[in-house]
This record gives sequence, structure tokens and C-alpha cells, in this order.
Amino acid sequence: MRGSVTEIPRAGEAITKKIDESLTTGKLGFLEQLKAEVLPSLLEELVVTEIGPRKAVLFWKQAGATDLRSLEQTARAGKLLDLAGVGEKVEKYFLSHLTKMKR
Repeated sequence: MRGSVTEIPRAGEAITKKIDESLTTGKLGFLEQLKAEVLPSLLEELVVTEIGPRKAVLFWKQAGATDLRSLEQTARAGKLLDLAGVGEKVEKYFLSHLTKMKR
């Protein structure tokens, strides 16, 4: 039995519009927009446990680090410490984790 996306419990207007668009067109404009805005290489940074999407975007937009290699160069140059919300602990953890990954 088929129903309407508006019948999905707890789904608000924005979600139901996205579901309807996806079912109707096979695409999701919001997702396409995000893909155009975010560099795919930023996903490399997410393999480091302490780096989530917010920090990856911060490193990209404020330090120009677009992948693990450029992020490592930025960290080794001590430039991560210039960013809001990034302290020595994060920098040391990142460099330590990266060293382990390389092994």
C-alpha cells in the first residue's frame, strides 16, 4: 500500500519535500548543492578520529588544508594553533594519529 510522504511520523515539511523531490526526480538538489560546495578531498581528513566535519571545514576555509597531506603540512608548521577551537592537544593528537596511519 502506498501512502504520502506527509504521513511519515515526525517528518517535518523540509524533510518531506526532500523525500518527495528524491522520489519524483531521482535527485536531491540540496545534496547536489553540497557536492558542488565541498571538496571531495576533505573526506580524507575524516579518517582521523578527532576530526569531524566542522573541523575539516575549518581547516579548509581558514587554513587552506584541503586533504591530509596539506593538513599535515599546516600542522607541522604550527598553523593549526592559530585557528579558533584548535589547541595543542588536537594538533598533537592529529600528528600522532597520522604517524600511526602512515605505518
